[in-house]
Amino acid sequence: MGDRTGGMPRKEITFAVGSPDDLRSTVWKLKAQKSELYLMGRDYGGIMKVSFHADLSEDRLARPRENVPPAERHERLFIKWPRPAAVNGWTRLFDIVVPWTPVRDRAPAFRLNPRTEWVSPPERGQKRCFALFAADVTHGRLEDPNADQVGPVLELSDGRMAVLITALAPIEDDLAERAADMLANLVITINGGSCDTPFLGTAHSFSTDGGLPWLLDVVLGDENLRYATDDI
Repeated sequence: MGDRTGGMPRKEITFAVGSPDDLRSTVWKLKAQKSELYLMGRDYGGIMKVSFHADLSEDRLARPRENVPPAERHERLFIKWPRPAAVNGWTRLFDIVVPWTPVRDRAPAFRLNPRTEWVSPPERGQKRCFALFAADVTHGRLEDPNADQVGPVLELSDGRMAVLITALAPIEDDLAERAADMLANLVITINGGSCDTPFLGTAHSFSTDGGLPWLLDVVLGDENLRYATDDI
């Protein structure tokens, strides 16, 4: 089951919206490690990650243990939430929502994994949705005629599997307003750069509305970027 290299199953999926020359979201990595699943953004992998532990009924967003001094490890947790209930054997663990935003084309300024799974960006009035599911391997394929699978099925050591799917959908007015509000007063200062330097920034908002944990992933526009050289 799943995509195998040299007879071994793949253990991670790197995925993003857009293309290497027109990045429209955070570059995300979903990793299977024994019976655990981890989700982290390329820009934030050393700062925070989402953990799905098989032996817990709660999932969490926290600073990675390996990047926190021992004296501060009791303060690693940002937030935790009860795991959603399974439906027909499948548990919908987490969603990422990438709305359309009016940004100019910007190439990423870092090297990308050549195995990155690229998905098409949303048009105006749309959102790109990712949903992470887990189930016992005996449940077979996750069938959704309105969604596409991203990357291979990830196999876990406890007999479960994880599947990432994606779909385009119309964006609701309240979600569009939420994304606009996030960007309205947000300015990031970049040291040592200029307006000609390829750069992509993203802003995130976490929610558990309706009992489903999800993250809003919004690309910053030109008006949100300020270069330190602008002050000289």
